[in-house]
Amino acid sequence: MAKAPAIPELRCACGSSIEIPGRRIGDTVSCRACGKDSVVLRSKVQGDVPPAANAPGAVSDRLPEVQESLKRIRLRQTGHAARDVSLYPTWALVAAGAFGFYLSAVLAGQNLAALGQPERARRVQVLGVGSYLALGALVLGAYAKLGHRLPLTPAARVWAVLAVAVAGTLLAALRGREAAAAAFDAGARHASVLVPALLGFVLLVAQFFVWKLVGMASAW
Repeated sequence: MAKAPAIPELRCACGSSIEIPGRRIGDTVSCRACGKDSVVLRSKVQGDVPPAANAPGAVSDRLPEVQESLKRIRLRQTGHAARDVSLYPTWALVAAGAFGFYLSAVLAGQNLAALGQPERARRVQVLGVGSYLALGALVLGAYAKLGHRLPLTPAARVWAVLAVAVAGTLLAALRGREAAAAAFDAGARHASVLVPALLGFVLLVAQFFVWKLVGMASAW
């Protein structure tokens, strides 16, 4: 005849034994002898007790800490692997937004590609350039059709454009920032910002003339 499974017991600090059928690791039980509450720990239990998903000390409670540790390990590995590449510093990505946040997205994408993330690099670049072109076309179209009849003061229009430009620049410049910082800590070189700055200046001048042409066309 099969023996009945033993009822799991918890040994209290006072020396009494507390039967804990149906309890799980992490549950709190009270000792009838001394009235003290005790947490059901695997090391203090005799018999089989199932784990609790939300128990103190369970893996689920340590998950954020474990994920943060893994993130730091991945950043160190990425930085070590990219210690010999050239990357654009974050300040350069932010400064590039003065020519248009598309340039910040392009440079951030080049950083990500150099860090071994080509797919993410393409997404950042396509999203940055595409959103810049879409917003630019929308603004130019509205200006050409409505002209000075827009229900905004000139100052409000300028602030609206600046707000969009700053938001787009920061979103692009912060992509891969932590991995780039880890790479710089490991010895990565700073890429020259001269060529991107010259290219951005040329495109900025071209955009200025396009804006003027659209303004002249709307005046006719």
